[in-house]
Amino acid sequence: MTNNRIYLFFGFGEGSEYVLHPLYQYMKDLNYNCIEIDMMKQQNAIDVIKPLRGKDIIFITSAHLFMDKKNFSPYYQDDGIISALEIIEYLKPKKCIYYPHDLVTPVLSQDSMWLSLFDVFLSPLPNLNHLKRYAEVVEVGWIKKQKNTPPSHYVAGEDLRVAFAMSSIGYYFKKGYDFTYEFWKPLFDEGIGIKLPFWPNVIEFESYLEKKGVNIFPSHTNILDLIHSNDIIITNSTTSVTIEAGLSGRMVLNVLDNVVPRQEQLSYGIGISSISSLPLEDCMKTIEQIKAGDMPVRNAPEFILPFNFELATKILTV
Repeated sequence: MTNNRIYLFFGFGEGSEYVLHPLYQYMKDLNYNCIEIDMMKQQNAIDVIKPLRGKDIIFITSAHLFMDKKNFSPYYQDDGIISALEIIEYLKPKKCIYYPHDLVTPVLSQDSMWLSLFDVFLSPLPNLNHLKRYAEVVEVGWIKKQKNTPPSHYVAGEDLRVAFAMSSIGYYFKKGYDFTYEFWKPLFDEGIGIKLPFWPNVIEFESYLEKKGVNIFPSHTNILDLIHSNDIIITNSTTSVTIEAGLSGRMVLNVLDNVVPRQEQLSYGIGISSISSLPLEDCMKTIEQIKAGDMPVRNAPEFILPFNFELATKILTV
């Protein structure tokens, strides 16, 4: 490490697509010179970028590479928005590193054509070696996962721990708070808490549901902590949480809520034995059967590993 080297962490995407903060904090605590640009928080990022030109930069991002200011104008009212590709072109970093924010589609086809700009692809999964055609691939685990997920040992008569991690929040914003509450009321009536995505203006949605007596897991809750501390995770649509929970070995009830085509959702998570896609009515029946002891909580092998901060730091700093 050189004393003037700067490690630039950059996130740019819809809602919570920036996932690198834990690594940023880890390296900062080790006294590395780190700068973080999270477009959910940073105003006028261009003013942060300009003074870095010509400096010794190591660049790491979890952003979609093909998206720019135009794509995100509905979410970010900021003239200072800049994209990952623009940063690479402007700063010409000494090393560029990519880490995906999504386990379902770690690399979209639109992203793959730009991966050759990166020196290293930090992989959250063990099965992405085909990306070696673009960059060096190093498996480091899933950054949201800090510890292994133990299997559920639920026994009928105990409290069944169930949490609902909602996705497709844009759809439910458009449908309205009342519609959302009424649609998911069978879950809420059973005391099942909800975690909304970390998204602009979501606090108002949480406040509405809370006034209706719904148990709320704050939107900033680490999703793997939620998975770790519950026996069953309920999801909807085609959210990456379904895959995160299923690959952690947790039972997942993925509710068919008509946000995406039915066949697309039914094909989601095929091959992961603990994931079931079903209507809301059948989801509630499944929970009743498990509570009655007529059906076990279905565990699966744990596939994704906790994030290896030491290895990731080594890759960035060598």
